[in-house]
Amino acid sequence: MSVRAQYPTLYSINMGQGYAPAPGAFNAVFWNDGQRGTAVLKFMDQPFLQGSAISYIYTRPQSTLNALLDGGGLGLCPPDLLQTGFDCVIAPSLNLRYDKGTVGKLQLIKPVRTGYRPFPHWLQM
Repeated sequence: MSVRAQYPTLYSINMGQGYAPAPGAFNAVFWNDGQRGTAVLKFMDQPFLQGSAISYIYTRPQSTLNALLDGGGLGLCPPDLLQTGFDCVIAPSLNLRYDKGTVGKLQLIKPVRTGYRPFPHWLQM
């Protein structure tokens, strides 16, 4: 899935190092506070495979996220000077795989009230 941001604050490259079966389910929830309200995208993946990975996390210089990650992880990596100018830090991460695919559920949690009507106007109380 690709969710575009107008002004992205980070991007990452993940390099996996193999897989092994993992017990249980892997749940992931993604929130978005947008112009039309708050939405949530939920995944429950079972079975799944999990492995170790290394991530190269690129962030905007002088951003809040950059300050948070600066000096952390496994150390610095070369910045992306050619395309984005973002700084880079190396961090341990997970590598996940779903051989049977995945199913997600998208819900609008808190709609913006301007002009939004969940039911026909004649059913409003």
